[in-house]
Amino acid sequence: MATYQGPEHVFTFVNPRFEAFVPGFAVLGLPLREAAKGAVGAEVFDLFDRVYATGEAVYLPELEVNLAPHRPDQPGPLFVSASYHPLRDGEGHIIGVLDFSYDVTAQVLARRQNEALQAEVMASTQ
Repeated sequence: MATYQGPEHVFTFVNPRFEAFVPGFAVLGLPLREAAKGAVGAEVFDLFDRVYATGEAVYLPELEVNLAPHRPDQPGPLFVSASYHPLRDGEGHIIGVLDFSYDVTAQVLARRQNEALQAEVMASTQ
C-alpha cells in the first residue's frame, strides 16, 4: 500500500510490503513519475492522473513492473494486481491517490506456463 498527494502524485506513505518491492530505494517525497521512471509505462501515470482528476478508481489485475534496476537479484518480471483509489479530504476534495498493489507474479507465470503446455499438447495431437 502507498499513498500519493497532489497532481504530481508525491509518495507520502509506503507500508513495509510495498517497500519490499524496491528494497533500499527510498521513494517517500518523490513524485511517482520520478520514482517509477522505467518501471512502468506512461499509461500507468495517465491512470494516476485520471483517478486524481475524476475520482474514479482503477483496477489493473496483472500490471507488469520492471524493477530490475533496483532488484538485480530478481531480474525477471514482476506482476502486481493494482488498485488505485482517490484520496479525499474532509470536504470531499481529491487530494491524492491510494495504491493497493500486491505481487501476483507466481500466479501469472504459472498460468502462462500452463497455457504454453496446453498449446504444445494441442499442437502435438494435430
